[in-house]
Amino acid sequence: SLVFDIPLDPRTTGVFLTKEASTEVIEVGDFVQYRVRVQSESLTIGELSASLVDQLPPGFRYRPGSARLDNESLEPAVDGSGTVLTFTLPPP
Repeated sequence: SLVFDIPLDPRTTGVFLTKEASTEVIEVGDFVQYRVRVQSESLTIGELSASLVDQLPPGFRYRPGSARLDNESLEPAVDGSGTVLTFTLPPP
């Protein structure tokens, strides 16, 4: 007998985002480095034409000049409260 496994579910393009802090314990005035990783199952970042919006935790502020993408400076647009960062992701 023959057995076939033919997927009938539509293929979806998953985009996954992870965010990690450089430390778990901080004090007032400490600098916390975050690493944000965007992954896609089948698209490149350039095909996504994406922006990344990040809401900082209460009490946190963005330090100008500290954002990097592949070791290159990448400055976000920062809202008036200083807590919402919008990064325009460049093509690869």
